Amino acid sequence: MNLKSILKKILSLLRARSPIGGLEISDSGARFAFWNEKTWEFASVKFAPGTIAGEHIKNLPEFIAALRLLRKNILGKKSKSQIKANAVVSLGSVGIYTQVFTLPAVEGENLEKAVQLNMQMVSPADLSTVYSGWQIVNRDSDNRQLDVLGSFLNRSTVDEITAALREAGFLPVAVESRALSLARLIRDAAAGFDYKKAYVVVSLDDSGLDIFVIRHGQLYFEYFNSWLDLQGESRQISLDEFKALITRNLNQVINFYRSHWLDVLEDVIISATGLNDEIAKLVKERFGMNPQNLMLTLRQPVGNELFLAIGSGLRGILSRRLDTDISLLGVDAQEEFRREEAISFTNFWRVLAPTALAIMLLVFGIADFSVSKSIAGLETNNIFHLGPEQAKEISSLESRATAFNNAVTMIGAIRAPANKKLPLIEKIAGVLASSSVALSHLTIQGTNAPITLSGYATSQDNILAFKRAIDTDPVFQNVNLPLTNIRSDPQGFTFSISFSMQLPNTP
Repeated sequence: MNLKSILKKILSLLRARSPIGGLEISDSGARFAFWNEKTWEFASVKFAPGTIAGEHIKNLPEFIAALRLLRKNILGKKSKSQIKANAVVSLGSVGIYTQVFTLPAVEGENLEKAVQLNMQMVSPADLSTVYSGWQIVNRDSDNRQLDVLGSFLNRSTVDEITAALREAGFLPVAVESRALSLARLIRDAAAGFDYKKAYVVVSLDDSGLDIFVIRHGQLYFEYFNSWLDLQGESRQISLDEFKALITRNLNQVINFYRSHWLDVLEDVIISATGLNDEIAKLVKERFGMNPQNLMLTLRQPVGNELFLAIGSGLRGILSRRLDTDISLLGVDAQEEFRREEAISFTNFWRVLAPTALAIMLLVFGIADFSVSKSIAGLETNNIFHLGPEQAKEISSLESRATAFNNAVTMIGAIRAPANKKLPLIEKIAGVLASSSVALSHLTIQGTNAPITLSGYATSQDNILAFKRAIDTDPVFQNVNLPLTNIRSDPQGFTFSISFSMQLPNTP
């Protein structure tokens, strides 16, 4: 086990970092994938027929009951606690509208404004009725252009599903399309994948037929048909109809690609729970392209039905700060996740400070006992026969015992101010939980010394709103946020603010 794995394990035990898995939700059931630092663990449940259909939950009590059973299978004995199962949610049966658009190479506030303008133009509905997200999928330095992928999904669909997840004991971290999950899996774990190539991916499972394009390792275009849209609830289709469907949809995707990009498109990746040979034969004969079944380089064999859950689980492994992929999670759900993270951060310090002090006291206690026993033995055996060397050794032991006692006294003095810092951290965590900024670094030098907080946000307005929030709180004093301390970066804006705090009944 390397140092990074050991550190993650310690942080997990101390509740500083909550584990996040991948959760696929489809019409037929839900599947969960979690990386435990050694291997992938899986759990799944099936929904009763008619529980969920595409974008809508038809039987909410049955849906929540099934998810509670899934959480129980995931957490085991811990399922009786209030611990929530954090999950990146992949919507396996929902068609999510995606669109790529090109912008000049701009940065900072200009990029944000240009993206929002284009998102309004390409949105399939009024932005007030959808959740949207975007990410940069390619930077062309030669032509000074950016390719940006935008996604849109009805608010009602997201709110309905995330509310049910929270009711069942899950905490959604992000919501994404099935194509985004599978594209990540192919990019990170597919055997023989080449970033320089463009691929068409044909995904076939119990939810429907999904055909999408991967370019520069990123999702560029998706065309999804659910079985409900194609054949109704019977989900029965003849082989000839299936071949005609594959041919028609694949032809549309290929023609769309060739009308927008010049890269040669020769390879087709097939991810199917059945009919792989028929699809490969069709692709080879009618399109003259190179079909290949999706093979993963994982340490364990897994079936195609788990691919979407693993793909979203790979996103859960990433640090939230490094996760720049599209999320269609509602604002309320995002704030709940930040609040849970702030609580975990506070709990981390509650556990770490006493634990570290207890370990140090234990070590010093054992050392004191050993030294005292040695001195007692020397006094008993040599009280009347001490030579020069023995006297020198006893003097050395006495010096070490004195040093140990001084160290114990020092630890006692250190522990008191450490405990005083916990209310400060709890107060800061509470303010962060109600704001739209995220903490990256916090420096507390002493109870009455200035405190420095560094963080990041998606806009300068969020930073200024955070400053106003602590300005109006009498606990915070001498608040100082120089404009030079606000800087832009590819994920938004970073800032550094200083202040002092005076809690009630605090000397």
